[in-house]
Amino acid sequence: MPLRLFNNKRFHPLNNTPIYATPTPPPNAIPQSWLELSLLGHSLSFNVMIEEWEVAIVVQNPTFIAQVVGEGRRLAMETYNNLVWMVSVE
Repeated sequence: MPLRLFNNKRFHPLNNTPIYATPTPPPNAIPQSWLELSLLGHSLSFNVMIEEWEVAIVVQNPTFIAQVVGEGRRLAMETYNNLVWMVSVE
């Protein structure tokens, strides 16, 4: 996910950590899938190190969260299929 999607930069009040957040979707946005519909009102947050700086990233848009969930599901299924194949070969 490119950082240009994160246009809202704030700082954590206690430790001055930069926080990048995706814009919230407009209230009249229509979800494109059942997954996006179920993710309305939820967010993901990540703490990452970028060039020795701790940065917090908040993903609030259900479309972006659905992409992360879908990729995680795809990787999990790929790993499971490889494990089943390796067990059946031995």
